[in-house]
Amino acid sequence: IELSGNIQMIFELFKGNNEDGEMVGGTEIANGPIQQKLTLTLEAGEYFYWCVVHPATTRGRLIVE
Repeated sequence: IELSGNIQMIFELFKGNNEDGEMVGGTEIANGPIQQKLTLTLEAGEYFYWCVVHPATTRGRLIVE
């Protein structure tokens, strides 16, 4: 995860389609510019991610095959 500028972000990843699923990983809150590394071993399936600070604009879906 790479942040540029002076933007505060925090990344969270959940099993399923939304933040109601089990959280499987995340980063600490940080201000850019910064790089953070998050290493996870994930089962095949669908995952939801978002930034807690910007949930309306920084969110998406990750599919693991």
